[in-house]
Amino acid sequence: MDSLTYKVYRFNIPQFNIKGKHILDTQTQEQILKSKKSIAEEKLDGKQFIINLDNIILICEDLKQTHTIFYKNLPSYSYCFDVYEKDKGYLDYLDKYLFLIENGYVSPRFVRAGPSTVEELVHIVLNGESYFRTEINPKMKNKIKSDSEISRGLRYIKPDSTDFMEGVVVKLYEGGRLYPGKAVNPDFEYLIINLGRYEQYENKNIVEPFTKEEFERYHRNNLNILSEIYKDDKRLSEISRILKDRKTYASYLSNL
Repeated sequence: MDSLTYKVYRFNIPQFNIKGKHILDTQTQEQILKSKKSIAEEKLDGKQFIINLDNIILICEDLKQTHTIFYKNLPSYSYCFDVYEKDKGYLDYLDKYLFLIENGYVSPRFVRAGPSTVEELVHIVLNGESYFRTEINPKMKNKIKSDSEISRGLRYIKPDSTDFMEGVVVKLYEGGRLYPGKAVNPDFEYLIINLGRYEQYENKNIVEPFTKEEFERYHRNNLNILSEIYKDDKRLSEISRILKDRKTYASYLSNL
């Protein structure tokens, strides 16, 4: 197996639904949202790509080019959010995290753990702040401001809004299988429909590498969320030990 089909369908959230976009079936949606072992990750606006490493496949996001969202302090242009072992399936949250930090990859930012409701997801998407300092693609923003009709069509953000999230992806891992669903602010799809794709609005996101202190804070926040569902798991201690090793931060810097 040299490649992997990776699709994340949208949760059925009436105010977020977009015509023509795939919606999760009710059974899978309930399975994900009711699970005590699900975690919501901040969704980033980039281009998916795959890294093949012998028996491992990494599913990652290329964030170099600005799409609809302009990121102004990314820790890296590559952001890896799932790890697939070819003979076992998807690694669960702790094994995924161990693999990523040991090999210098930037892991997802976790937002919350445990059961969720559709209403809670809507609140997170519309009121939560991105970790990565965001605004609308500057060249798109100029066009929005010059077209009052497009500007009026925005429901949840304004042309000058900042620090918003694109959305969240909620994941559940069971027996090597991945059950994901996403909740995405529909304003971004609205902009694509009315302004066209990002290729017409060339702009580059900004990387500001983590300092050692920022690196530790980012991972400490994630570990706090992981500990909510893996309270007595020995792998938490192993992750903490690895993060304190200077080589772990150096490995992250070498991958930039």
